[in-house]
Amino acid sequence: MNYSVAGIMNFNMFGISHVGADICGFFGNETNDPLCAKWAQLGTFYPFARFHYDIHSPPNEPYHMAEPYFSIAKRTMLDRYQYLRALYTCMFEVSKNGGSCFDPLLYYFPTDDNVYHEIEQTFLFAGAIKVTPSLTETTDTTLNAYFPSGTWASLSDLGSNVQGGQKHALDIS
Repeated sequence: MNYSVAGIMNFNMFGISHVGADICGFFGNETNDPLCAKWAQLGTFYPFARFHYDIHSPPNEPYHMAEPYFSIAKRTMLDRYQYLRALYTCMFEVSKNGGSCFDPLLYYFPTDDNVYHEIEQTFLFAGAIKVTPSLTETTDTTLNAYFPSGTWASLSDLGSNVQGGQKHALDIS
């Protein structure tokens, strides 16, 4: 289990908003490319993101990954540039007024009982983008994710919407 989502949310709740986890881990054994690529996708939304490891661990930079995982990691770094304006704006607002940029859904939907299930598996980035990462070793190409009430736009297909108040199967291939 990857505890980075819960850790980043905790730091944000205590007023430390510029924080992130080391993508692919810092200590320990070599991670595998599929899982590291998923962590890289999540790192797109970390307030502070980096591939980093200790001197005794095997290298984990994306260029060490086999295809298609190298391309996935590279695309996530490019994706991050699309969201930097939202992140910088949120971080500026937090520096002036307090708050956070990596929030549990319950901050925004406190009366929706469903947001309290799997609370550490989904979050709102910069107060606007709902993220539900796939962080387990699996070959599944879909992920079931709950969306609170409202209409949600898909970032992978801006022409499609997801109706909230229920779980949806998302394509993660």
